Parts: sequence; structure tokens; C-alpha cells
Amino acid sequence: MKISEALVCTVYLFFLLCVPAKAASQLSPIVRAIEIQGLETVEQGKVMGVLTIRVGDVYDPVKRSEDVKAINRLGYFQSASLSAYTEPYEDGLKVIFTVKENPIVGKISIVGAKKISTARVHALIPLREGKLWQTQAVREIQQSVEEMYRSAGFYQIRVWVETAERSDGKLDVRVIIDEGTKILIKDVIFRGNKKISGWRLRWRMMNRGSWAFFKKYFDYETFQDDLESIRMLYRSKGFLDVQVIGAEPIYNEKKSWICPIVKINEGTRYRVGQFGVKNATIFTPAELAHVFRRLQGRFFNLVKFGKALEKVYYLYADEGYIDLEVTYDIEKNVAQGTVDIVLSLTEHDRVYVGKVKLERQVFEFGEELGFIDRLYGKIAPPISDEAIRREILLKPAAVYRRFEEVRTRERLRNLRIFDDVTIQREPTDSPTVRDVVVSIKEGPTGSLLFDVGYGDMTGAFIRGSYAERNLFGDARDFRLSILLGTRASSFYTGYLDRYFRNTITSFRIDAYRDTHDRRAYDEDIYGSSVELGRPLDEYLRAYLRLRAGYARFSHIDDDVVEELDRYPLGTVRFRLVDDHRDDIFWPSKGYRRTAGIEVGYADGLVAKIMGSYAWYWKVYGDVVYALNLEAAMLPYDAEKVGITERFFLGGTKDLRGFRFRGAGPKDPGEDDMAIGGSTKLLVQNELRYPIYKALKGVVFVDAGTLARDAFDLDSLRLSAGLGIRLEFPVLRLSLDFAKAILKDDDDDTRLVHFKIGSTF
Repeated sequence: MKISEALVCTVYLFFLLCVPAKAASQLSPIVRAIEIQGLETVEQGKVMGVLTIRVGDVYDPVKRSEDVKAINRLGYFQSASLSAYTEPYEDGLKVIFTVKENPIVGKISIVGAKKISTARVHALIPLREGKLWQTQAVREIQQSVEEMYRSAGFYQIRVWVETAERSDGKLDVRVIIDEGTKILIKDVIFRGNKKISGWRLRWRMMNRGSWAFFKKYFDYETFQDDLESIRMLYRSKGFLDVQVIGAEPIYNEKKSWICPIVKINEGTRYRVGQFGVKNATIFTPAELAHVFRRLQGRFFNLVKFGKALEKVYYLYADEGYIDLEVTYDIEKNVAQGTVDIVLSLTEHDRVYVGKVKLERQVFEFGEELGFIDRLYGKIAPPISDEAIRREILLKPAAVYRRFEEVRTRERLRNLRIFDDVTIQREPTDSPTVRDVVVSIKEGPTGSLLFDVGYGDMTGAFIRGSYAERNLFGDARDFRLSILLGTRASSFYTGYLDRYFRNTITSFRIDAYRDTHDRRAYDEDIYGSSVELGRPLDEYLRAYLRLRAGYARFSHIDDDVVEELDRYPLGTVRFRLVDDHRDDIFWPSKGYRRTAGIEVGYADGLVAKIMGSYAWYWKVYGDVVYALNLEAAMLPYDAEKVGITERFFLGGTKDLRGFRFRGAGPKDPGEDDMAIGGSTKLLVQNELRYPIYKALKGVVFVDAGTLARDAFDLDSLRLSAGLGIRLEFPVLRLSLDFAKAILKDDDDDTRLVHFKIGSTF
């Protein structure tokens, strides 16, 4: 550098350092206003929203240039017309953007759409007649239309978009489609698969082969997804080195079919070796490795490993360590064909509960309330905060336990008052404290139902019922039902207070009268019961019930040998209920078991021993297997107690495929009359699966036996069938079709079973 140049630079730097602040600000003026010129139909806010220049900022020509590009990306304006300039304004500058809007869209036409309706194509076009043309519309139209056609099997699809300006300035749009040929998938050919069948692989693919009336068409993009899906399946089964590629397909251009070929190199299938744990302090490494004990020595299974890993999270979260982080390394030993898995834990601090907040969305009745609505609002107002909070197990300053969070959600849902319940953890200023936000959406809590139908106990009937699950806004239950049928009539009313006198004890009282026209006699029973319940822990409850009533019989057939006398009845029942189900109406996991004993008098000494066990397991997705076992016994012959206290077999709620009381001992003189038994066993198996929203299906197999004498077993009855379930917020409908497979000659069978209410 020359001496003169160096001297100039020195003087310039000195000038910059010494120039006053006010003079410096004059070199960088302030933006005092922003103006958009040329807008006609586009709202100014849409343009202003993409600008980075703000009033009060120091003017930056780079930002101005970037803002011009941002306006152009909106797609509403002609690129050539976009510009920006400044002019003095007050003590600063005004930045002015000039735009020219795109023309208005005139007519939109579709040309060449034959296999897919023009209406479906129109729905994909992001343009509307009378609205502004959008610059990016051409690319969006081509992509969306081609994607739709390819998903329908038109792999050779081509799409063009043409525009023509009219004399009135509007722009006509024409979408030209060359559908090409729809390529049928004749079959999918797998090469190299040995451990996983081709049938199983096909069901992982969208591009599976065609069969009979079920046609599948080839789509290259989804075929790439299919290959990745197959890779994931193999890796999840322990084939960690698997290679899956799509080979050159077999293609018949004349007949327009294709056979995709999938080449598979399975490689080694690894077994699980050792589990190691790093950085564990809350639990010992041995305790955590014990969670994975069932996986060791077996082929690596990603699903089972994920479930075991989930248990580790639950162990920590149930102790308040809800921020646990787990990473793992899989170390392959190719020579031995094993993988060692090392878990690395970051436990973080234990978390405590801060505030417990309620967010409520109240059910709306409407703007104008009549007299009935106002009266109902007093009988069943919105549930009180106190009634909600007593179901919340998470308490301020307590350890934040995941178990209590999950159980709180289940308790609130099982009230059947809310349409939706969610619980969120809200961060606070402290990293070891989380606020609990319980969000509830309240639904209708009462139902008034009138229905007609046919039942195996009642015959044709008409029924009216009223149920309220939130009496006085305190989550109390009240039910009233009247039924008039050709073979039965009944009256029932009941009341349940879950927290009697603000204690943890529940109180239930029922009153009923049932009249039945049995095949060989008429039966009239009326009575009442009072039951107290008390929790022994979160899932286990004990119940004590007192029952009193009267039974009388009339119109007894002359052939009946069984002695039917009127008699009073009074019993005391003690029962334990251990309920771990995630839902009381449609459980997907958990179990419920009961055990009870009932003693008293009913035309003889009553001494019943009863137990049940129901188990629910999610097989795959939303498919659930449900098992129900019931056992009951009188420790003496059934004839020593009144017929109303004996056990019976068959019916909609019992052994399907048989009439109500249709299976089991019959009267020696009247084979149409069931006389009940002393020993009963019932097994129900159901596979439950979703069909559409509230509509679900079931496939079932029932088995049972009923013996007249104590400690005895009669011949086995067996039935199978299928059915549907339809669940509404206030009731549930069940329709089953069942076929008796094993039965006695005297048994009475039934094909159709209809029920309103819950299942096991």
C-alpha cells in the first residue's frame, strides 16, 4: 500500500471515530412509514405480515430487498411489477412497495379426466373462479393431481396447466391431463425371504398383488415406502443387517400389468445377549436389567424391547422422575450372532406437583332455556370443582407420580360425565416442579329413553327410563326404569352417593318389583337393598349389602313337581372387587376380579359363594381379547333353597346361544321349566374389534355348565357367534348372533340376543 493511501485510510478512520452520534444517525435514517401501493383485492395485512422492515427501525436496504422477495412468494402479484423505493418523510424515510395484482381467474376447465371424475380434480385445484390467480398454482396443481392419479394406479400420468388472458382481463385456466395407462399389480414376487413368509410381507405393503375382485394398482412412490416397511419388519425381528431392494420388475406393456420384484438378503438373525446399564442411581443396574430378563437368549424383537423400555420409564416416573432420558447402544457380535444392549440413563431430579388447575368446557344447553331446562339445571347443575378434585390423586407439593396421573384420568372418565379428559404437565419457574392442568369437556349427564323391543326374558316390551349421573352437581347417580312386556314387567329405582356424607364410603339404595310370566308359573318379586362400599386401596373395594324382599308364585302348571311356595327373603352379602380396567364400558387392558359370600334366608338357608375374573388384552392395534370367568356355588342341593336364589345358565348376559335359563336342570314333570342348580361355571371369550367410530364388532365362544347338586358338574354346553356393539354417550346397544354347538336334548336354544347396557 502506498503512503498516500495509508494516510487517507487513517484520516477516514479518525473521522468515523470522532463524528458525533447525531451525525452518525443522519447517515442511517429511521423508517417512519411503510406504504403498499397497487392493492385492489388483497388485504394490506397479508402483505404487511411478511415484511421484516418495521416502523421505527433503522433503514436497511438489504431488508428491503428481502421483503420484495417475500411479497413475491405470496403469489398474488406479477413479479415484473414488484419494486420498492424510499422518499423523505418527517425526520426519516417512508418505504414504498409497489405491486400489481395478478389477474382474476375466469373459467377453470379440466381436459382429459376420464378415469377420475372432474369434480375430484377440481377439489385439488387451489384456485377459484373470481379469485386472484396465484403464481405457484401451476406447480401445486401438477403435484397434487399427479399424486392422486398415481395413488389410483396411473403411473404414467402427465399434467399440464395452460392459461389464456381474456379481453376483460380475466385469466382462463385449463388443466390438461394425459392419464396414460393404469398399471395393474398382477403379483408381488419376493426373492431371498426365508424366515418371513411372502404372505406376511404382502400385508405390510400398499402395492400388494391383486386377487379376484380386489384390484391393486402400482404406485412407484408408495412402493419405495413398502420397501422401507419391509426393512423395518425384518429389523424389528432381529435381522439387523437385512438388505431390501426393488429389482427390475416384470412388466407387460400390452396388457398393462406389472409384477414388482423385491430382493431380500436377510443376513444374520441376532439373539439378545447381555444387558448393561450406565448411570443408574435410583434403581440398581440389576433391578433394571431384570425388566429385560425375558428377552435374553431370544431373538431380538424391537416391539418387545420397546415395551420393556417403557417399563423402565414407568419405574422412574412412578417415583417422580418423569424427565428420565434413556439412550441405548446395540453392540453386534457377528461371530456369535448376538447383540449386547447397553442403556445409558440421565435421571434428572425428582419432580413435585405445583398447582392443580382445572380447565373446563361446560356443556351448553342453548341460548333460551325453558322451564324444564331451568328445573333440570337445578337438579343437575355442572359438576362442582370439589367433586372433580376429589378424583384427582395428584396433590400440591407431593411427588409427581405417573401412576397417579394415569389413575386420575381413569377415575374421571369412569364417572361417565365428561366427553373428554386430558391431563398436561405445565412447566414452572422451578425445573423440579410441574403444575397439573386437568382439562375436561363436560357432556350431557342425563338421559331420558323410551324404547320398544324384544328380549328373551321379557318378550315384546315397551320401556321408559331416566338416568342422571350428576345429581346436584356432585357426581351422584339416580336411575328410574319402568318396563311393560308380554312376559315380564318391572319397576326399578336406585340412588348412588359415591362419597356419603363427605367420606370415602359409598352408599347405594335400590327398590324394585319384577313380575315374570315363566313357562310353567308366574313369579312376582319385590324388595329393596342397601349397600355400603369402602376402598381398601386405589383398586380394591369392599361392599356390604343388606337385601330384603318377598317372592310369590301363581298359575303353577299341574305337571310341575317342584314345590313353589311364597316366602320372604333377607340376605347379607360381603363382596370384594379388585378393578384394574382402563375403562368400565369398553376396556382394552387390565382386569377385574370379585369374590363374595351371601348368607340369609329365602325359603331355606341361603349360603352362596361367588367369584369372577375378567381379563382384557390388546392383541394388535385396537383389537382386544376379553376373557370372563364366573363360578358360583351353594354348598348343598339346590332344592333346599327358594328358586329365586338358585343359579341359572343361558341368556343374553350369560351363555349365549341358549334361551334365558335355557340350559341346565329341568323339572321332572315339566321339561319347559328350569329349576336352577347349585354349582355353576361360565367361560366367555371375545375378540373385539373396531368397525367405524362408535360401531364395534365381536367374535365370541361361550362355555358353561350347571349342576343340580353341590360340588357336581353337569355336561358342558358350548356356543359360538358374532355380534356388534354400538355405544352412545348415554347407553350401549348389543346385538349377538349365536349358535349352540354342544347342548343337551332338553336345552332351549336361541339364535339372536339383543341387550341394552354393558357387557362383562
